Amino acid sequence: METINLALTRDNAFWQFSIRVYATPGVADECLAVQERYGIDVNALLFCAWVARARKIELTPQDIEALDAIVASWHESVVRPLRSVRRFMKDLPDGDIAALRTRVKGVELDAEQLEQAMLFAHAGQRWATEGHAPISAAVRANLERYLRAHGYRGQSNGDWPLDRLAATVTALSAQS
Repeated sequence: METINLALTRDNAFWQFSIRVYATPGVADECLAVQERYGIDVNALLFCAWVARARKIELTPQDIEALDAIVASWHESVVRPLRSVRRFMKDLPDGDIAALRTRVKGVELDAEQLEQAMLFAHAGQRWATEGHAPISAAVRANLERYLRAHGYRGQSNGDWPLDRLAATVTALSAQS
């Protein structure tokens, strides 16, 4: 189990990137669909896109394994159980349960922000300098490599499930 760094920067460039990208119409639905289909961690998926955009890095299979190892225990022990509790309460009658569900949703978001802070800290240690990969190619390569590590077997030019996410990240890069 990877040691969790308790001196994390919660409001960081990766978190701000994730908020902006995830708010783009269609991106959240796309990310949640691959989460359900392949059991992936959306925070790690967004990290793969952010590393391509912010650091111009194309991830290796070893990089994917490392980022999974960094957050796996946190994600499995904290984020997923909170999500499960929130989803369970969704179909229960309103009233006090709805108020509790709202609080659980806030705690779940806090847990995801901490997970992203762990990944952001890893990026600062792993890639102190910017790479040279073309952003749009690196975004696509990183997303595909992450999905393939988690069971995706399609073709990126066929049934590619992350067109909107890749296009959004590439468009943001062109604006900067």
